[in-house]
Amino acid sequence: IPDGSVSKSSGQIVSLHSDSHAYSFSSDKATPVVKFMTAAVRPLEWLFTRSSLQAWQANDADLSFTQLRVAADVVGRFAHQSSLDPLKHLTRHEHHAVRWAAIQNLARLSRSEAVTRLREATNDPHPHVQRAAQKTLQKLSVK
Repeated sequence: IPDGSVSKSSGQIVSLHSDSHAYSFSSDKATPVVKFMTAAVRPLEWLFTRSSLQAWQANDADLSFTQLRVAADVVGRFAHQSSLDPLKHLTRHEHHAVRWAAIQNLARLSRSEAVTRLREATNDPHPHVQRAAQKTLQKLSVK
């Protein structure tokens, strides 16, 4: 049920508070970026296509988490044994996406370490990491 409308200039922020409302966004020029924040989920910034306003990407609102995921990928691609300890450390990070990126990149360095961390991740507090670890272990035919 529409409550009304609001117009903002480029770069201005619209704050929406909702328990059960639905919002519709439209823009003639800019690409809307929406940040959804709840107590249960870490803040995300959503990017939408200009023409359809369909969401096409969600990024962590906290840049440090994105940087750590990218760093895990970079050191994993170097595939040097000196990256093993930093990646193992990141498998214990508070953010689930950082933990998962670290586990994935451990596999580039040490299958046995990756399998150990995958087994641990089947009990991860985040359900996405749990499911991904279970599926990966099944693909690897490792119990």
